[in-house]
Amino acid sequence: MGLDLSNIFTPSLGVDLVADINSLAPSTWASIIYDVDHEQNTVTIAQPLSPISEKSKKTDFYLTTIIVNDQTHANVRVGVPCVVREIDNEYPLANGSTTKAVTLECKPPVLETNIRSAYRLPLSKKHSIQAKLRRNKLDFYTSRHFRIRDISFAGVALLVPHQINGKKNPISELELHETFMLGMTLIHQEEKTPAGTFPVKVKVARINERFAKSHLLVGLRIIGIAKENEETLSRFIHNAQIDELKRLRSKFR
Repeated sequence: MGLDLSNIFTPSLGVDLVADINSLAPSTWASIIYDVDHEQNTVTIAQPLSPISEKSKKTDFYLTTIIVNDQTHANVRVGVPCVVREIDNEYPLANGSTTKAVTLECKPPVLETNIRSAYRLPLSKKHSIQAKLRRNKLDFYTSRHFRIRDISFAGVALLVPHQINGKKNPISELELHETFMLGMTLIHQEEKTPAGTFPVKVKVARINERFAKSHLLVGLRIIGIAKENEETLSRFIHNAQIDELKRLRSKFR
């Protein structure tokens, strides 16, 4: 059943624009809505920090956001297909100033999306994750053997040095399809306590040994996580997105 575009996508709402939604590596851009024309089914959003270019007019996108399900009271992500109609470098704001904006032509109805893996959170000084990897009855830690590059609801990307102090890093020997436990602590630097600490079961989905001269990139798929921990991870990623949107708002004022 479709949802009403006019009741969901409204000015000042935080949104994510997604390209290649059905691919193994979808791309996302966080933004906010400036204006909506429901008669024309158009939505004008702030130009993201990583700009949408004129070439993107040939790309099929999804405009998505998070809403609360009226029946289950759970957070769900909904989206609507769209294309880029116009890129405006001098979009007029209410205060008389101008900014950069992108106008999208949407194609209702709005539907609940199943693209959780698209929302990768690049970790930073403000939002980080400390982790312990358990393999062959040995423990390996983010402070020494690897670091988490980004995380989504569906998986984790590990940045792994080939060597440590001139010796081969045991984690660099991970094999495709291998499974193990990963303990995670979600850190928000402005909070006194972690957002959550819990284990997940993961499976090695891909290994890029040529990612960098000194490091390889390991993609892990989350295959086991408790329901309450999944909700904690969801809130952590969503709150980080909201922080990014607040930064966008201050940039475009």
